[in-house]
Amino acid sequence: MAHFVESGWKRYKQLISDNPETSLSQDRIQKFLTVLQYAEVFLEMSAAKYWSETGRWVLIVAVHITKSILRLLLVWVNKAGIQPSPPLPALDREALIQTQYKTSTAKELNEFEENLETESESIKGSTYNLKRSGRLIRKLSAAPPMNFRSWKVPKEHGVLQDDNHNSRLAIYSPTLLSSQRMWAETLYITRPLAHLLSMYLFGANSWKPWLLSGGIDISSLCMMGDTENLNPHEKSEVKKRTVMLLYYLFRSPFYDQYSKMKILFALNMLAENIPVVGMILRM
Repeated sequence: MAHFVESGWKRYKQLISDNPETSLSQDRIQKFLTVLQYAEVFLEMSAAKYWSETGRWVLIVAVHITKSILRLLLVWVNKAGIQPSPPLPALDREALIQTQYKTSTAKELNEFEENLETESESIKGSTYNLKRSGRLIRKLSAAPPMNFRSWKVPKEHGVLQDDNHNSRLAIYSPTLLSSQRMWAETLYITRPLAHLLSMYLFGANSWKPWLLSGGIDISSLCMMGDTENLNPHEKSEVKKRTVMLLYYLFRSPFYDQYSKMKILFALNMLAENIPVVGMILRM
C-alpha cells in the first residue's frame, strides 16, 4: 500500500514538472474542493439518514481525508500558496454585472474611435495645432460622447490598461511559501484529521480534542509569521483564521462548562433591561 501511494505521488510530481499545461489540474482540484465543501453538509445529512450514525462518521472521515490530501497537493506540488476555504470564492454577481457593463462600454468606445478614425479623413478641420507647443488637438465636434470620454490618448490608454492588468496578476499571484510556512499550512490542513482522531480516542466530551485543535491552529498562525509579503487574498485568509479562534469559545466542552452560562446570563440581562431586545429574544 505504501509503495502504491509513493509511486502515485512520484507520477503526479513528474506530470506537473514535465507538462506546464497541467496547471489546469490545480484549477480542477480547487473546483472539486469548493463543490465538496458546499455539498459536505448535504452528504452528511444523507449519510445519517440512510446509513445511521456510524455511516455519517465514516463519511465525515472520508471527506476530510480527501480534502486534506488534495490541499496538501496544492501546497507541496502545485505551490499554490495559502489556500482559502473554500478555495474558489463565491460568485459576486454585482461585480460581474459591473465588469460586463465596463467591457461593453469599452467595446462601444473602441468601435466609436475606429469609426471616427475612418471618417476623419472626410472631415476637414476636425483638428488643429496649438501655436506655441504645436500639439495636435481634436475639436469638440470630433470628440466622443461624454460618457465615453477617457481624456487620454487611445494608445496610451491601452498601454496603461495592460500595465494595470500585469500588475494585478503580479499582486494576486500565489506567494512562494518558505519551508516553515509550508509546514504551518500543513498543520492547518491536517488539523481536522487530528481532531477527529483525538475524538475517537478520548471521546467527544474530552478536553483533549479541544486543546489539540486549538493548539494546532495557534501553532500554525505563529509559524506563518509576518504577513507583510503575502498577497491580499492570503493576508485576508490569515486574518480570517485568526478571527476564527474566537469560535473555540462556542465549542464543547468549553461552551458547555464556561461560555454557555455567561452568554445566557448576558442575554437575560439584556431582555430584562431593554424591552425591544426582550421581545426579540422571546420570539
